[in-house]
Amino acid sequence: MENNYATMISKIENGTYSFRDNQEFIGWRNAHVAWKAYNGSVDAALVLYDELIPYWQLTHGWDDRINGWTWNLTNNTGKSRKYTSGTSMVPSRAFLIAILKAYYIDKEASNDRLQEVGPENL
Repeated sequence: MENNYATMISKIENGTYSFRDNQEFIGWRNAHVAWKAYNGSVDAALVLYDELIPYWQLTHGWDDRINGWTWNLTNNTGKSRKYTSGTSMVPSRAFLIAILKAYYIDKEASNDRLQEVGPENL
């Protein structure tokens, strides 16, 4: 899954993302919302934010006019603080990248917990 995730983020960053690129990763409905965010809707990105990463907090976003927009997200729940960000010339794409990175971090943490518990430890 990591390769698909990295490819998807890369496609968003370089402008070659397609609606079908992340259906497997976040589901059909969320992929549709992500497509709207990719095409410029910050409102769609906010919907995705609420749906996929409700425990993450938007700390701040800014535009430095050279590298584009950056959105920072943090999650203080659990054993350690998690942090990620997304950058793009398009504000909604920067937010989308940050959201998908946070979602991936949560997915990986969830998989790690499942491996720790595992059937042999039940």
